[in-house]
Amino acid sequence: MTRATAGAPPSEVVLGDAVWRISRAWPLGADPAAGLAVEANSGRDSVRAALWRDGGLELLGVGEDPKLSELRELASAGTVVSHRLRKRAVVRLTDGSEFVKVVRAGRADGILAGIEQARPFEAGFRTPEVLGSTAATVRFSALAGRSLHEATAFTDGEWHRAWEQVGSGLVRSHGATSTLVGKALRHHEIGDEVRVLEDWYERAAPWVADPGALRLLVLGAVADLRRLGRHGWVPTHRDLHDKQLMWDPELGPGMLDVDTACLSHPALDLGNLRAHARWRVLQGLWSRDRAAVVADMVDRVADSVGVPPDEVAVFERATLARISCVYAFRPGHARTAQHLQKVLRHRVSGRQGGFCTNELY
Repeated sequence: MTRATAGAPPSEVVLGDAVWRISRAWPLGADPAAGLAVEANSGRDSVRAALWRDGGLELLGVGEDPKLSELRELASAGTVVSHRLRKRAVVRLTDGSEFVKVVRAGRADGILAGIEQARPFEAGFRTPEVLGSTAATVRFSALAGRSLHEATAFTDGEWHRAWEQVGSGLVRSHGATSTLVGKALRHHEIGDEVRVLEDWYERAAPWVADPGALRLLVLGAVADLRRLGRHGWVPTHRDLHDKQLMWDPELGPGMLDVDTACLSHPALDLGNLRAHARWRVLQGLWSRDRAAVVADMVDRVADSVGVPPDEVAVFERATLARISCVYAFRPGHARTAQHLQKVLRHRVSGRQGGFCTNELY
């Protein structure tokens, strides 16, 4: 069967006298004809939500969203820093000391419940303080520090120190389950992780040149996940990567977006961190040396908490497969995602005794 590949948007689009940079994109449905929800920024004001379909950009007004009823008013009092159309947005209030996460009406309770499950991370990390909420918003304090995504903002010494402290924080958090006594606990099981990966494949398939090859890659990662045996349950962020981590030389490490917290496999967050370090090198954002610091930290934490290296590798492979799907339709990253898929297929086809990611550069 011949299959048409949908066209991802370019990195920049000219509308009127402005150049709009398109950073992130999400499919609006299984049919590529529905288009993509995208974030666009001209560098002049807030991030704007937009639609990319039929080869054109349809830009919405600042804070405009038919599903986020409280966004427009909040946007008038601050700056929209992220906006996924019809799903969620984040507004930085004018003085920069507070942020507001905006979701569909009735969804804020889920964020608050997730934050309660993240209490164990307070044993090793600073987290944003909840300042207030409505049915559709949660207001947070800003978290001091530098993002650990921005590797060039750190000296070599700071980089090593920051990630060493992140590792210590993860070890302490793994053992802090007593803070969850009496709470309704959310568990993220292997089957849940499989569904996340398969869902991203379904979204990405219309946008890649060879969906069959991507499917085989995903099936291999799924098979490895399903082969994992019995395991303990530890506090888990579930989407932990460098963009979720802050560091301050006086205050230490901080963690963002903790509302995804749950109890899950001890290797999940570790594999996620390791995979994103590899990905940053492929993106050209980090040096190999900087990525190696993160990978070494993950390996030390795994050894400290008793997680076998092959289990970390299973989650690392699954995360890399998911990353290749997430970035398949993002401007400026689609080719790199395609390269990642090729590298993963090559490594898997030549593996002996397990999945090796040491040469993913």
